[in-house]
Amino acid sequence: MRNICVVLAVTALLTAQGTITVTTPKESATLPWQDDTAFAVILKGLSDRGGGTIAFSAGTFRFDRGVNIQGIKGITFTGVPGATIWKLRSLDEWGKIKTTAATKVSDKRLVVDHPELMKVGYRYQAFFDDQRGGRLLEASVKAIDADGVALAFCNATHPNLTEVPAGAYIVPEINFLDGWALSDITVKGITMDGGIDPKSLQVAGKPFTTGHTTHCGLLFRAAYKDRKKKPMGRNIHVEDCVFQNLAGRGFVAYNTEGITVKKCRFENIRTENCEIDHWSELAVITDCTFKGGFTGVQLNDCNGVTVSNCTFEANNVGIFGLDALHDPLTNKNWKIINCTMQNVGKGITLDGNVQHVDIERCTFAFAGSPAVDIRGSKINLRNNVFRDCGKTPWGEPGDRATLEGNKVE
Repeated sequence: MRNICVVLAVTALLTAQGTITVTTPKESATLPWQDDTAFAVILKGLSDRGGGTIAFSAGTFRFDRGVNIQGIKGITFTGVPGATIWKLRSLDEWGKIKTTAATKVSDKRLVVDHPELMKVGYRYQAFFDDQRGGRLLEASVKAIDADGVALAFCNATHPNLTEVPAGAYIVPEINFLDGWALSDITVKGITMDGGIDPKSLQVAGKPFTTGHTTHCGLLFRAAYKDRKKKPMGRNIHVEDCVFQNLAGRGFVAYNTEGITVKKCRFENIRTENCEIDHWSELAVITDCTFKGGFTGVQLNDCNGVTVSNCTFEANNVGIFGLDALHDPLTNKNWKIINCTMQNVGKGITLDGNVQHVDIERCTFAFAGSPAVDIRGSKINLRNNVFRDCGKTPWGEPGDRATLEGNKVE
């Protein structure tokens, strides 16, 4: 009887946490989920052997620190749609850790009031108490001792930062998958749930409003400061996934060539739901739903992007084209086709450097005025419907714009 009880208890645990089946061309093995640290080791080993598939069973898979990894390629993640759930741990330490003395960034050390709330191997970010300028640094913990917190690495992200001041807030940096220069990656049928109301997070008693590189879904990063570099990430495909309850972004790709985001749902995400970022090229976002958040889709300094058959609801801005790098070689050749935007602050906003954009067969309902703010040049606005969008459905068109076949109802 005791053995049967043990078996039943273990089976129940595996059902809750789920299993993963790792498959290569030569072998396959099914393993119980341990944690995201063990998972990262599996990813690296699978990539080193030429890639393969990781199939997640139905169940909940907890991520305690998130997977931070470089250079993996050739991996497909599959899940059971609606039943495979990646879940971030609770953020009990959020807003409770502050620096008590100034330290130099080069010293790779922090002095904080509650070191017991930090963990070795975990990643953190620092912010001014008023959050001005965004995050000060990103760091991971190497050791914790009587003299403070020693850092394994310390990346200053705030301009000209040489010192972390006393009184800075230390918050956890945790993302499901935060990868550097990844290639040939597919993610299908997985729900990524941050598990919180993002509006509940605070720093110094004020809402957390500036961070967008923590508490995110999928971050595909690569160097983008040198425009002569070829895209370092390639061929990212995300399909039939759900991104929800995140304080950061849902999906983002920097300097990546060949991106597909298809049949995904984004909901209750504080910042950008889906972002195609600096120097990325050839991206397709199709058949997706974006509900809430600052932007549904944000396009920063990227080329060759198509957004089609998507629904946007209750975003501050449905699609935001941002000129951040101020480089004339970026923000070109976008197509926004057959999308619906309803109850949004604005439907589409395009910065002045954006050019060669087709906006066709879209419906804007109860969008702010103007529903489409089309600065920039060579913007084609054709055969769209504007319903209850105020007195000015679209803004003053830029140079060589084409306006034809649009209806105002």
